[in-house]
Amino acid sequence: MFNSIKLRLTVWFLLIFSIYSIGFGFYLYEKQKWASLSAVDRYLNNQSQMLTGLIEIYKSGKIDFELTEEETNYERLTTLYEIPESGHYYQIYFSDGSLLSTSPSLGSFHLPVSIEKALSEKQYFDFGIGPGGERLRIYTKKFTISGSDLITDNQVVIIQTAEQIEDVYGFINSLRNHLIYSIPVILFIAALGGLLVAWISLIPLKDFSKKVSDISHKNLDKRIGKEKTVMELKELAGSFNNTLDNLESSFEQQKRFISDASHDLKTPVSVIKSHSEIQLRKERSPDEYKKTLKTILDHSKRMEGLIERLLLISRLEQKRHPMKMKRILLNAITGESVSMLSPVAEIKGIRLESMPCPKDIYINGDKLSIDDVLINVLDNALKFTPEGGSVIMKVLETDSEAIIEVTDTGKGIPEDRLQSIFHRFYRLDASRTRERLPDIKSNNGYGLGLSIVMEIIENHHGRVEVQSKEGKGTVFSIYFPKMV
Repeated sequence: MFNSIKLRLTVWFLLIFSIYSIGFGFYLYEKQKWASLSAVDRYLNNQSQMLTGLIEIYKSGKIDFELTEEETNYERLTTLYEIPESGHYYQIYFSDGSLLSTSPSLGSFHLPVSIEKALSEKQYFDFGIGPGGERLRIYTKKFTISGSDLITDNQVVIIQTAEQIEDVYGFINSLRNHLIYSIPVILFIAALGGLLVAWISLIPLKDFSKKVSDISHKNLDKRIGKEKTVMELKELAGSFNNTLDNLESSFEQQKRFISDASHDLKTPVSVIKSHSEIQLRKERSPDEYKKTLKTILDHSKRMEGLIERLLLISRLEQKRHPMKMKRILLNAITGESVSMLSPVAEIKGIRLESMPCPKDIYINGDKLSIDDVLINVLDNALKFTPEGGSVIMKVLETDSEAIIEVTDTGKGIPEDRLQSIFHRFYRLDASRTRERLPDIKSNNGYGLGLSIVMEIIENHHGRVEVQSKEGKGTVFSIYFPKMV
């Protein structure tokens, strides 16, 4: 289900938008609720201040409240506080808890009050139920009324004002319901919008995919243009182009490999075929038959050697070549390789020398395979080193690696061909390859030796580096993980 990028983008967008919408809705609800109650609280505070101004202290010391005083020498208008259950109420108490006045709208009902709390906290807000069962917001405050010239004692009164808040809660509940019903609709619209945005955003990826699908083995030279690719896909385009470069190179190597292998196999087959046809045209002497059979045998061996080397490379690449890994002393195995090729060096007039490490260095490897590596590298060094030159094999080490370094004073390798020498069937120019050495354990003529060397080294978790200067010589450095 979540394997779709479009669906993932939509779900993430919807999740984030949902959290924002619900959070904003909750904030809006609580903010409006606080604002509405604050408006009521300010009104109640103002009413308390107004009621304080209506309290009178007479010369006789009597304290009365104008809205409920018994004097009848004037008339006054009817107020909201005199309409029964009007939702506007007040109560005034003395500090001893006795009632000074109460609004006629309360009738016989009394608002809940705590004289002790009012005296200690001076003011507080509370909720309550009115005479009609309506919800009330109640404000209780302590006031000190200063005496007159004749009455010096200050009087403390507790004034309560109350307002019904059904309308406030009706508005708040209506807002809450609107939010509850509107948020799902908004989220649904947001989901559709998220799908649309995801679809539009993925159009460049779809176009990129189409461009990639148009590339096959027939047009591996085609590349994805980075300049017309959106920024997010430029890195992917670069990686894909690099992959195409590697694939194109591999295909070219494969074509060259097939061509070279066919050529190398065609020559001995042609020789065998031609000799057989010639000998079958008429009767031959035993010596002639023997000579022909020897030629056929030599070319058959050449074909067999080539096929064996190709099979070896295939097994090495697939990690199926049997190897008997064991502890190998590098000083010993390099010395053996140098001794094996010393007669060849002597014939060519080349100084071949082994320089062991002062301390014993061990690696974990297959002895036959390591022998093959060293013989091939030494063989190449001797092949391209002129008479009077030298080939030196050294054993070195670092903290974690063992190094076998083969240095020659030969013709060197052109810099632009250093990376190609490990390709299958790769040969340098004819003047460098025609010369054959005496029969040794090498791979002369096939162009497969260094390919096998590379595969064996990689199978031993090692690496090889080549440095060369034309006219001065070449240095092969082979690195293996060192055994402790």
